[in-house]
Amino acid sequence: MSFLSVPIYNASLQSEERIINSSFIEEIKPHADVPVSPGPVSTPSCEVRFYTDRTVVVLIDFGTMKDRLNAVEGIVTVEGNLL
Repeated sequence: MSFLSVPIYNASLQSEERIINSSFIEEIKPHADVPVSPGPVSTPSCEVRFYTDRTVVVLIDFGTMKDRLNAVEGIVTVEGNLL
């Protein structure tokens, strides 16, 4: 099992640091920039979907998230699926 510490977009429109188990990630895909408080500041993000069908918005751009997952899990396809 591999774990990542990532900033998650929470219901209060703020960044919240969370630890996620990358083994449970089924797919990642690009997501529109989101307004993070205070400010709000437009922040790049990606959407992470887990095998449980739960999704979260991670406040990291798609390319950076892909690189992080490649480093701990292996290959992430162009479509965002983990192999």
